[in-house]
Amino acid sequence: MSNLYNRAAGAVKETVGNITGNERMKEEGEKLTDNARGSNQLEKERREAEQKKDEVKDDPSLNKAGGAMKQAGGNIKQQTGKALGNEGMEASGRNMAAEGKGGQIRQDERMNK
Repeated sequence: MSNLYNRAAGAVKETVGNITGNERMKEEGEKLTDNARGSNQLEKERREAEQKKDEVKDDPSLNKAGGAMKQAGGNIKQQTGKALGNEGMEASGRNMAAEGKGGQIRQDERMNK
């Protein structure tokens, strides 16, 4: 709900900024809207990754793919955080990518035993 609110508030600020010629307000509105869109996209990707994770839980070759997906999702989250200037999101993405890479390495070790 807060993403919906932020998206609407951002659109209002951006519009008022455009009408009044207030660049700062316009930029604040754009930033709010972009952050809300980014959060929505990340949440969607997280849900999709969780669904895929459940589907591939027991297949060794697919578990490795799950690690790659988590790593890719983490990289996306990290870059989104970097682009938005959100250090927390960037760090979370970096950790998520590292977990995905670690999962791939562990799966390689299991498959080579």
